[in-house]
Amino acid sequence: MAVALTAGVFITERKQGLIDRSLVAGVQMPEILLSYLINQFTIIIGQTALVYLFMLMVFKIPCQGDLALAILITLLQGLVGISFGLLISTGCDNEMGALSLSQASFLPLLVISGICWPIEGMPLYLRKIAYAMPLTYAIESVRCIFARGWGVEQPNVYAGILVSCGWILTFLVLCLVVARVRNSSS
Repeated sequence: MAVALTAGVFITERKQGLIDRSLVAGVQMPEILLSYLINQFTIIIGQTALVYLFMLMVFKIPCQGDLALAILITLLQGLVGISFGLLISTGCDNEMGALSLSQASFLPLLVISGICWPIEGMPLYLRKIAYAMPLTYAIESVRCIFARGWGVEQPNVYAGILVSCGWILTFLVLCLVVARVRNSSS
């Protein structure tokens, strides 16, 4: 949801000229990206709260470990999605292209990351691809927290945090590079 929502909002505002007006007014592109991150992150907080309320209270899924740590990893994954949405929207010219690209990336990420298909059952080449995806380590981290009660001192748990932070930084740096290239070419 974060990818598609962020990409759609960013491109709509760019087409309406709001981002160009901000740039002319002296606002820098990193400040614009930060404002989108903060704005979309408030939506992610609400979505995360709703998911965890249903998961814990309605479906009664037990959490053996630190719930705050699992929520932190989930929020970091929300930021990964927002960052990826910003990257898509800085590269695409219209909403349909951005939404198509975000939806086309969703299914492979979902299948290969270990949610639908266990990583242990994948062929070796797919397993290598799975561990290069942004979701895989975070999913394993939350699984270890919920099922095994592991804390941040375990490599499987802190790997999810570090990999998520790495993907956030990578996507945001790529956003700035793509935005700079697009602005210099136009």
